[in-house]
This record gives sequence, structure tokens and C-alpha cells, in this order.
Amino acid sequence: MKRLPSHHPSHRGLNWVRAASRRIENHPETVALVRNLDAVYERLRQRARAEWLRHHAGGDPSDACVSVRIRCASGAGI
Repeated sequence: MKRLPSHHPSHRGLNWVRAASRRIENHPETVALVRNLDAVYERLRQRARAEWLRHHAGGDPSDACVSVRIRCASGAGI
């Protein structure tokens, strides 16, 4: 089988991919987008937490409404 020359695009290796990835990650617009996404996610998380606490704060309301009676097969209460 014939080997391709090393300058062929499929043989650039991971170094080229890593370098391109670093350039994209460190680009000012990418940094700003990530920062904004983090801020939006934090606001969403805070809203979800506030809503959860509003709906589920304190004890479970059903705890006050439930009574349980357990009987043996013979009919005697426990």
C-alpha cells in the first residue's frame, strides 16, 4: 500500500486540531459568548430554584392529611 506524504491534510495530526481549537477558545468573541451563556445559565438556575422553593417550601402538605391503619390478617389493629 502506498503511503501518503506527510503534508496531506489527513496527516496533519492532532497538533493542528489542538492549535485551531486553542485559537477558537481564546478568541475574544468566543470568550464573551461563553461568559454570556454562563450568566444566562446562572439566571435560569436561580429562577428554577426560586420556583421550586415557592412550590415545595416547608413540609409536604399531604403529610397532615394522611392517616394509615395497618391490620393483621386476623383483623386486629396494630
